[in-house]
Amino acid sequence: MPATPRFRLDTTLLRYVKKSSGNGSVVAAFLLRRAIGEKSLSVNSTDFEAQTAICRYYAQKWETGVRHVNVSSVRISKYNAAAEEAGVAVKYDDATTTWVFANKVGKSAAAYVRSPRDGSPSHCGVEFLAHLDELSEMRFARRMADYALKKVRL
Repeated sequence: MPATPRFRLDTTLLRYVKKSSGNGSVVAAFLLRRAIGEKSLSVNSTDFEAQTAICRYYAQKWETGVRHVNVSSVRISKYNAAAEEAGVAVKYDDATTTWVFANKVGKSAAAYVRSPRDGSPSHCGVEFLAHLDELSEMRFARRMADYALKKVRL
């Protein structure tokens, strides 16, 4: 019997999206902030924490005193499809029970890594973005922006 994956195909990843008008803020939410050295896209997994708890964390960290937060709520299957469209093949590795991709030097690397932080036990990193060129990263971000933005009431 195969091992249970750490991130299932139906795992939902939440990403905070700053309040703004237009689709541009959603696209920007899926781009790495390379100027400050960001190496992975910060997301939170509902496999490790409830959506309401994650959204409360977002509100506490970025939007004090609000009644709702904007989040992108997307399954890993859609992240994988967007990665494929951007030129990165993300595959499930039965041996390690993780999603992997070939990094810049052609070695297999974890595509999604759980990295809990203070106040955020569900924090994870989408690792393959750092291995995309600027055009491919923009293609990925635009695809992710196509998915519905949710306004979650606290």
